[in-house]
Parts: sequence; C-alpha cells; structure tokens
Amino acid sequence: IEKGAFAPVDISTSPVIADNNEQTNQDSAYNSNGSLYLHTYVDSSRGSSYVVVDANTGQQVLRGSLSSQYVKPRAFSVGNYLIVVAVDNSSSPFTLSYFPILITSPAHPTVMVVSASVSQTHPNFSGIVSGDTLYLSWNGVSTVRTARIDSEATLQGLAIQNNEVAAGCINVFADDTQTPHHIWTAYYDGTSEIRYFVQSGLNLGNILAPTSFLAGTRGIINVSGYARNGAVNI
Repeated sequence: IEKGAFAPVDISTSPVIADNNEQTNQDSAYNSNGSLYLHTYVDSSRGSSYVVVDANTGQQVLRGSLSSQYVKPRAFSVGNYLIVVAVDNSSSPFTLSYFPILITSPAHPTVMVVSASVSQTHPNFSGIVSGDTLYLSWNGVSTVRTARIDSEATLQGLAIQNNEVAAGCINVFADDTQTPHHIWTAYYDGTSEIRYFVQSGLNLGNILAPTSFLAGTRGIINVSGYARNGAVNI
C-alpha cells in the first residue's frame, strides 16, 4: 500500500525545571496572545507548583508554589489569562479553586473559589476550553457539578446534576460545531457504569440529562471522548 514519502521531523526540547527534586503529575497550557506556556506539576519538595515560560526565549517568567493544602494542579489558558486549577483538601468537603495569571503582567496569583462541594474521597475533576470559556466538571458531594469561567477569569455559572457520582474518573469535551457549543461530561461512577450528560455552553442548561453509556463495567481508570457535528465517541 502506497503511503507516501517519509517526511523529516525535527524535535527540540528545553528544560522547564532544572533541580534535584522530582516533578510528577505534569500538565501544561499555551496562551498564544502572550506566547506564554503555563506548566503545573507536583514537586517532591514544594508540592503543587507552577511555572510560566516565554515560548520564544524559553526563559522562566514566573515560578511559584501553591499552599500545601492544594493538590491535583491542572493548567488552562483562556482569554488573556493562564489559569491554575487545584483542589483544596483542608476543608470539609474539599474545595475546587483556581488561580488566574494575567499574561500582560504575570504575577503570583490569588486564590478564587469555584465550589466548596468537592468529594473528599474521590476529588476528581476535569476541564476544557471552548469558545474562550473554561468549563470545569467535578465529582461533588452526591452530585456531579459543572462551572464556566469566562475570558476575564470570572466565574459565570454553576450547574448541578443531583444523585450522580464520578468516583472513578471524569472528563469534559466540547462540540464547537454547535451553536452554542455543546459541553459533554463523561464519568465512571466507580462501581459499574459510565455515564454522561450534555450542556449548553451558553448557560450550562441541560441538553441531555445524565444518561447511561455503558453499564456493567469494572475498573475504569480514564474516560475520554470526541464530539463533532452533534455526535460523540466516548
């Protein structure tokens, strides 16, 4: 079968962090408006940490660590902001928080709260940027919850799916061919079932209520999906 000519590939790398500590749970996001990367990770000495790097020079612009109670850091980019999202495990229940960094004047961010209802036993969350908005879904207390953060890093809405559980894992993906965008959340309940729901990207109103996708499952550790033209693969 003719598959065409080979094409040369050139890969260049540069260190983001160079010290003797171990970095795990890495995540990254890129903001094209400011040509900046945000990298988040868990440092063996400093805990949940972040670094902002100039994409053109490879130089660190900002580096810091969150307070010790923050775990599971993730990196996102929306509008003129780089955003660190993490779980605060010092409260009961846990709290989902975010830390916006303005790209025009990067400085160590202050904490902002998304929700004070995050499961203590399974604090799973995920996010996707679609249409200049960050959508977050997480495992709440006997609920699955979704919030939206706009391009000004302002929390704009919260939706709750009662009596739902995402104890196993959760993921969010978007269908940007729809107007408004359709936001899909898929999750494993931790015991036997993969479920999903669909929301309007405009106001988080349900387009499709929580629905079973696959029952009788065991040991699912990740759920992902791709949505396009009103159809989805999970």
